[in-house]
Amino acid sequence: MAAWSRGGLTALLLSQICRQLRRFDRRFNQKTGYFTGTRRTRSRPVGFPFLAVIISARAIGRIENRKGILRMQIFTEELQDGITRVILEGRMDIEGASAIDLKLNIIGGTKAVVLVDMQGVSYLASIGIGLLITVAKAIRNKGGKFAFFAPSPVVDKVLQNTGIYQVIPVHYELEPAIAAMK
Repeated sequence: MAAWSRGGLTALLLSQICRQLRRFDRRFNQKTGYFTGTRRTRSRPVGFPFLAVIISARAIGRIENRKGILRMQIFTEELQDGITRVILEGRMDIEGASAIDLKLNIIGGTKAVVLVDMQGVSYLASIGIGLLITVAKAIRNKGGKFAFFAPSPVVDKVLQNTGIYQVIPVHYELEPAIAAMK
């Protein structure tokens, strides 16, 4: 899967707008600010104001400019004794969780001992928590081990508030984490 660049996301937005506009006659009613579509029965406003396009474009610009990270990134590293370290970076919101869902499930299905490094995760939403729990369950059902490693302070607080640490252990230093995962 290719990550969207700034130009790619803008091109995607413009192609979606153009696709929406093709449904109409391209006749713009200057009094109402809407495109007027022609139906076989009558002509009426069809709810596509320019203002919505401008607001959407500004929202996309804010998403692109947010710390330069558009998508969640995932990297893997093999440690000693068959331990797989999964390094996550970015925001684990609905977009971030969907970006790493398949890769994380493949890791959960193929690896027995997984240490998820969450130092680079700046935000964790409920959908991200659900994804992590699903992968942890899959690994535990195979008799494997799953743990968190060094979550950022914001993510640590979210995980503590959910009570997930009662089910999934967390480690803050690498050497004790490796010793506990053996």
